[in-house]
Amino acid sequence: MIINVEAGGFNVAASIIDLNHYGKNGASRDEGRFHFLHQVDNLGSEEEKGKQLDEKLVSGKYLVQSLKVVLRKLKEDGYITTDVDVLDPNNTWNTEIISRILTNNSEIRNLFNEQDWDYVQEACQLLRGLSCQVVAAHFIDALSFIESNQLNATTEGSVFWKMPGYEEKLKQILESFGVSQIKIENQR
Repeated sequence: MIINVEAGGFNVAASIIDLNHYGKNGASRDEGRFHFLHQVDNLGSEEEKGKQLDEKLVSGKYLVQSLKVVLRKLKEDGYITTDVDVLDPNNTWNTEIISRILTNNSEIRNLFNEQDWDYVQEACQLLRGLSCQVVAAHFIDALSFIESNQLNATTEGSVFWKMPGYEEKLKQILESFGVSQIKIENQR
Protein backbone atom coordinates (compact mmCIF):
# COMPACT_ATOMS: atom_id res chain seq x y z
CA MET A 1 0.00 0.00 0.00
CA ILE A 2 1.36 3.47 -0.87
CA ILE A 3 0.00 6.43 1.08
CA ASN A 4 0.97 10.05 0.67
CA VAL A 5 0.87 11.06 4.33
CA GLU A 6 0.41 14.71 3.38
CA ALA A 7 -2.54 14.05 1.07
CA GLY A 8 -5.76 15.81 1.89
CA GLY A 9 -8.24 13.06 1.37
CA PHE A 10 -8.89 14.34 -2.17
CA ASN A 11 -12.14 16.12 -1.38
CA VAL A 12 -14.46 17.34 1.34
CA ALA A 13 -16.36 14.06 1.60
CA ALA A 14 -13.19 12.14 2.41
CA SER A 15 -12.18 14.52 5.18
CA ILE A 16 -12.41 13.28 8.76
CA ILE A 17 -13.00 16.84 10.03
CA ASP A 18 -16.22 18.73 9.39
CA LEU A 19 -15.70 22.43 10.08
CA ASN A 20 -19.46 23.04 10.00
CA HIS A 21 -19.67 21.02 13.22
CA TYR A 22 -17.37 23.53 14.90
CA GLY A 23 -19.42 26.65 14.33
CA LYS A 24 -18.97 29.82 12.32
CA ASN A 25 -15.85 31.97 12.28
CA GLY A 26 -14.07 29.65 14.69
CA ALA A 27 -16.73 29.90 17.42
CA SER A 28 -16.78 26.28 18.37
CA ARG A 29 -19.18 24.26 20.42
CA ASP A 30 -16.00 22.61 21.73
CA GLU A 31 -14.52 25.80 23.22
CA GLY A 32 -12.56 26.85 20.12
CA ARG A 33 -10.56 23.64 19.72
CA PHE A 34 -10.42 24.04 15.95
CA HIS A 35 -10.30 27.84 15.92
CA PHE A 36 -6.85 27.70 14.33
CA LEU A 37 -8.09 25.37 11.57
CA HIS A 38 -10.80 27.85 10.61
CA GLN A 39 -8.13 30.53 10.32
CA VAL A 40 -5.74 28.32 8.34
CA ASP A 41 -8.61 27.25 6.09
CA ASN A 42 -9.32 30.91 5.38
CA LEU A 43 -5.71 31.59 4.26
CA GLY A 44 -6.26 29.79 0.95
CA SER A 45 -8.18 30.90 -2.09
CA GLU A 46 -11.97 30.99 -2.08
CA GLU A 47 -12.04 27.69 -4.01
CA GLU A 48 -9.85 25.98 -1.36
CA LYS A 49 -11.98 26.94 1.65
CA GLY A 50 -13.59 23.95 3.29
CA LYS A 51 -11.63 21.51 1.13
CA GLN A 52 -8.59 19.35 1.78
CA LEU A 53 -9.17 19.76 5.52
CA ASP A 54 -7.17 16.67 6.41
CA GLU A 55 -4.24 18.05 4.42
CA LYS A 56 -4.52 21.27 6.39
CA LEU A 57 -4.04 19.21 9.56
CA VAL A 58 -1.21 17.09 8.16
CA SER A 59 1.03 18.76 5.60
CA GLY A 60 4.02 20.85 6.53
CA LYS A 61 2.75 23.79 4.50
CA TYR A 62 -0.33 24.08 6.67
CA LEU A 63 1.19 22.90 9.97
CA VAL A 64 3.47 25.92 10.07
CA GLN A 65 0.51 28.19 9.29
CA SER A 66 -1.37 26.51 12.15
CA LEU A 67 1.61 27.15 14.42
CA LYS A 68 1.56 30.82 13.49
CA VAL A 69 -2.17 31.07 14.24
CA VAL A 70 -1.82 29.20 17.56
CA LEU A 71 1.13 31.31 18.72
CA ARG A 72 -0.62 34.55 17.79
CA LYS A 73 -3.67 33.39 19.77
CA LEU A 74 -1.45 32.55 22.76
CA LYS A 75 0.06 36.05 22.53
CA GLU A 76 -3.36 37.68 22.14
CA ASP A 77 -4.66 35.83 25.20
CA GLY A 78 -1.59 36.76 27.27
CA TYR A 79 -0.07 33.29 27.62
CA ILE A 80 3.15 34.33 25.91
CA THR A 81 4.82 37.73 25.78
CA THR A 82 7.22 37.28 22.85
CA ASP A 83 6.13 38.59 19.46
CA VAL A 84 5.78 35.39 17.40
CA ASP A 85 7.03 37.10 14.25
CA VAL A 86 10.56 36.93 15.73
CA LEU A 87 10.48 33.29 14.58
CA ASP A 88 10.37 34.39 10.98
CA PRO A 89 11.06 38.09 10.40
CA ASN A 90 10.88 37.55 6.61
CA ASN A 91 7.43 35.95 6.95
CA THR A 92 8.38 32.83 4.99
CA TRP A 93 7.17 30.46 7.75
CA ASN A 94 8.41 27.09 6.52
CA THR A 95 8.13 23.75 8.29
CA GLU A 96 11.79 23.82 9.28
CA ILE A 97 10.75 26.19 12.08
CA ILE A 98 8.70 23.42 13.73
CA SER A 99 11.56 20.93 13.38
CA ARG A 100 14.01 23.39 14.91
CA ILE A 101 11.66 24.04 17.83
CA LEU A 102 11.10 20.31 18.40
CA THR A 103 14.87 19.72 18.51
CA ASN A 104 15.31 22.55 21.03
CA ASN A 105 17.41 24.62 18.64
CA SER A 106 19.31 27.13 20.80
CA GLU A 107 19.15 29.90 18.18
CA ILE A 108 15.35 29.81 18.23
CA ARG A 109 15.09 29.04 21.93
CA ASN A 110 17.05 32.22 22.74
CA LEU A 111 14.29 34.28 21.11
CA PHE A 112 11.89 33.37 23.92
CA ASN A 113 11.82 33.53 27.69
CA GLU A 114 11.54 30.16 29.47
CA GLN A 115 7.76 30.23 29.97
CA ASP A 116 7.10 31.29 26.38
CA TRP A 117 9.46 28.58 25.11
CA ASP A 118 7.47 25.91 26.98
CA TYR A 119 4.26 27.06 25.26
CA VAL A 120 5.96 27.22 21.84
CA GLN A 121 7.36 23.70 22.20
CA GLU A 122 4.06 22.35 23.46
CA ALA A 123 2.22 23.94 20.53
CA CYS A 124 4.61 22.21 18.10
CA GLN A 125 4.24 18.88 19.91
CA LEU A 126 0.45 19.15 19.87
CA LEU A 127 0.34 20.05 16.18
CA ARG A 128 2.67 17.15 15.36
CA GLY A 129 0.45 14.85 17.44
CA LEU A 130 -2.72 16.07 15.74
CA SER A 131 -1.12 15.51 12.34
CA CYS A 132 -0.10 11.98 13.38
CA GLN A 133 -3.64 11.24 14.55
CA VAL A 134 -5.08 12.21 11.17
CA VAL A 135 -2.48 10.12 9.32
CA ALA A 136 -3.14 7.19 11.67
CA ALA A 137 -6.87 7.49 10.98
CA HIS A 138 -6.17 7.20 7.24
CA PHE A 139 -3.86 4.19 7.78
CA ILE A 140 -6.43 2.46 10.02
CA ASP A 141 -9.18 3.17 7.50
CA ALA A 142 -7.05 1.67 4.72
CA LEU A 143 -6.31 -1.39 6.89
CA SER A 144 -10.03 -1.91 7.47
CA PHE A 145 -10.51 -2.34 3.71
CA ILE A 146 -7.91 -5.10 3.53
CA GLU A 147 -9.03 -6.53 6.87
CA SER A 148 -5.61 -6.57 8.44
CA ASN A 149 -3.88 -5.27 11.55
CA GLN A 150 -0.42 -5.38 9.97
CA LEU A 151 0.85 -2.25 8.28
CA ASN A 152 3.45 -2.41 5.54
CA ALA A 153 3.29 0.94 3.81
CA THR A 154 5.40 3.16 1.60
CA THR A 155 4.98 6.84 2.39
CA GLU A 156 5.74 10.09 0.67
CA GLY A 157 5.73 13.35 2.54
CA SER A 158 8.52 15.45 3.96
CA VAL A 159 6.70 16.06 7.23
CA PHE A 160 6.82 12.31 7.90
CA TRP A 161 10.49 11.88 7.10
CA LYS A 162 11.92 15.20 8.27
CA MET A 163 9.91 16.25 11.33
CA PRO A 164 11.62 15.00 14.52
CA GLY A 165 9.59 12.35 16.34
CA TYR A 166 6.88 12.11 13.69
CA GLU A 167 7.37 8.47 12.75
CA GLU A 168 7.68 7.40 16.38
CA LYS A 169 4.51 9.27 17.40
CA LEU A 170 2.59 7.81 14.45
CA LYS A 171 3.69 4.28 15.32
CA GLN A 172 2.70 4.84 18.97
CA ILE A 173 -0.80 5.92 17.92
CA LEU A 174 -1.16 3.01 15.49
CA GLU A 175 -0.06 0.52 18.16
CA SER A 176 -2.63 1.95 20.58
CA PHE A 177 -5.28 0.96 18.02
CA GLY A 178 -3.98 -2.59 17.76
CA VAL A 179 -1.98 -2.22 14.56
CA SER A 180 0.93 -4.65 14.77
CA GLN A 181 4.03 -5.27 12.71
CA ILE A 182 4.32 -1.71 11.47
CA LYS A 183 6.79 -1.30 8.61
CA ILE A 184 6.92 2.05 6.87
CA GLU A 185 9.31 2.77 4.01
CA ASN A 186 10.24 6.04 2.36
CA GLN A 187 9.04 6.69 -1.20
CA ARG A 188 11.43 9.33 -2.54
